Amino acid sequence: MNRKERRMKEKMMKIIYNTSPNMINEKKYVPKNCVFCEVKMKSIHDTHNPYPLADKIVYAKESNETNTPDRCCSACNERVLAKRMSFFAKLPKSCFVNAA
Repeated sequence: MNRKERRMKEKMMKIIYNTSPNMINEKKYVPKNCVFCEVKMKSIHDTHNPYPLADKIVYAKESNETNTPDRCCSACNERVLAKRMSFFAKLPKSCFVNAA
């Protein structure tokens, strides 16, 4: 994919995200601190759902509307993803499609 194609793809993705009723428009995002490390998350694209390390599943739109610090940053999301993946390791193989 060349530079022009990448730009067009990024532009289309922004249009999709910013016009979807279930997503936050980038211009309406209120910056907040990470629930774990307190670093300021300046872009909606830097916020992530902190479940299972936090108490509940929190969607970005809900978090923005309530203005509570209940999202995690991209750096802390690495720990969150590791915890989520550990759940899969505990499941029996029969839970997966095409299990042998």
